[in-house]
This record gives sequence, structure tokens and C-alpha cells, in this order.
Amino acid sequence: MEQTRYRRCGWSWVLMQSVNGNWQEAATVHGPLPGARQSNNRAEITAFLDCLQSTVGDLVFYTDSEILCKGWHSR
Repeated sequence: MEQTRYRRCGWSWVLMQSVNGNWQEAATVHGPLPGARQSNNRAEITAFLDCLQSTVGDLVFYTDSEILCKGWHSR
């Protein structure tokens, strides 16, 4: 009998703030990836979109996701 394998992904982002020249964590947001289709790329995009919706003003976003970088720069 074959076993069904399930994948569950989560996402997160961290807001860093410079205080007297030292970087400090100002906020951390995380959660489970919604929906049945779970992938690392969807989690990366979810974190990015949540960050954009949750912050105001200028933003520098660092990621190691090649798909996210290419998608953002091609828009």
C-alpha cells in the first residue's frame, strides 16, 4: 500500500531597524502557507506580499529566491 506524502510550508519575514548604528529586530511575522498547493516558491512570494501589505514607506527587501527576484524585476 502506498502512503500519500503531504508537504506543508510556512513563510516569514523580519523587519530590521538601525538603532545607533546597530541592527535590531523590530518585528517578525510568520504563518502557514494557505491552500493545498504547497511549495517553497509560493511561501517566498507569500512572505514578500505580506511584507508589502504590512509596511509603509521605503523598503529594502532581501531574499535568496531567484524566482521572486526575477518576477519582481520583470514587472
